Amino acid sequence: MAEGMKEDKASWEQFIRSMIERGLKGVRLVVGDRCAGLVATVGEMLPHARYQRCMVHFMRNVLSKVPPTHREWASAAPEAIFAMESRASALAKAEEVAREMESRRLKAAASCLREGIGETTTWLLDEYPPEHRRRIRTNNMIRTPRQGDPPAHQGRRQLPRRQERAHARLRQDPIRHRQRLVEPPLPGHVPTR
Repeated sequence: MAEGMKEDKASWEQFIRSMIERGLKGVRLVVGDRCAGLVATVGEMLPHARYQRCMVHFMRNVLSKVPPTHREWASAAPEAIFAMESRASALAKAEEVAREMESRRLKAAASCLREGIGETTTWLLDEYPPEHRRRIRTNNMIRTPRQGDPPAHQGRRQLPRRQERAHARLRQDPIRHRQRLVEPPLPGHVPTR
């Protein structure tokens, strides 16, 4: 671990150089969030390593180009891509998803998907063992369940936010929901009769 003030090329070069000086060798894969400084440094200083763009960061980039009305469908579509067993099938599925995005008028998202899917599927290359793939496809630990996690945390979708769960409980009890809408609670400093 090292402190760095920026994520520029010079900072990454210094970090990787310090690791090499301490004996780092044999690096085959570097996973990151597509920081330009890191990508350039990996290519220069670790010539035998491939770069893997974090799939979680990539999905966030694609979804940032999708309006809320299409968000549910668009968030499930990349999951289908990353569920493929081979890189060729994942790239073919990505093209299929990009065409579907274009048919739904999500051209910016389709373009982002096409532009980044190659470096986001490096982990599917045959040189990386299948048993390692789940861990090397992302640098985001949210997507890497640990042994002993409850089943709800092992799924691919995150748990609903607290506020959403509260609204769901209110909708299940229509009387409480109606009372809350019609009779809002009085602040604590207002005397009741």
